[in-house]
Amino acid sequence: MNEIINKLKNWWQSVKQSLSEGARNSSPASDEDASTEKKSLRRGLSSGLSFSWLLPLIAVALVIGLFFFLKNPFKIDWSINKTEKQTTLTVEEIKKISELNTASYYEEMLLEKRDTTKGFLHKNKHLLAVLVKGNLKVGFDLSQISEDDISIGDDQSIVITLPEAKVTDIITNPSDRTIVYGEKDKHFTENDINELTNQAKTVLVNNAREEGIFEKATEQGKKEMANLLKAMGYEKVTVKIKGE
Repeated sequence: MNEIINKLKNWWQSVKQSLSEGARNSSPASDEDASTEKKSLRRGLSSGLSFSWLLPLIAVALVIGLFFFLKNPFKIDWSINKTEKQTTLTVEEIKKISELNTASYYEEMLLEKRDTTKGFLHKNKHLLAVLVKGNLKVGFDLSQISEDDISIGDDQSIVITLPEAKVTDIITNPSDRTIVYGEKDKHFTENDINELTNQAKTVLVNNAREEGIFEKATEQGKKEMANLLKAMGYEKVTVKIKGE
């Protein structure tokens, strides 16, 4: 770059020197010729000067253009618009999936409810036992993904941060529960049965955590997301989880 600038400077100096030498070397033969020569010289110099002021501007423009093109001093990322567009398109494609389920857990739970009432001579004991069949799914809510969660490199690499795995669905249908004991006990009502059914959901989630289902869902989610992004054309994929 410096070499180009020096060449332009040398060129401009040679132009000015040529004009000066031409003026000094001109020796008129007579007064009339001298007068004519001076007028011609003035017209030539005037014409040359009227054009010469453009030369520095052209030279400066060329130098600045080459400097920005070759050196890029402000580190302008000319591909930023392309990267932003690619990020937006990637987020849109991921959000179309909406929900990514990567693990499931099934369990049959026996839940009990005990109560006592005052009798004529002694207390009456009541027992309600319900067998609840539960099934839950663990995965990722991809609708939460935003452009802030994705970083795309120029080498077709991508880093994505997924939200933590969570329960995406839990099923404890009334048809899948069985009253093992206390069905004929008029002390208990349908509300008591529903209460035990709802408790089963909490038990199901806690037991799934203890069994490591959430960890399995996380690892499987990383693999499936990496495969998805590679299928979209990314060569190097890194999948992270928020909070890790």
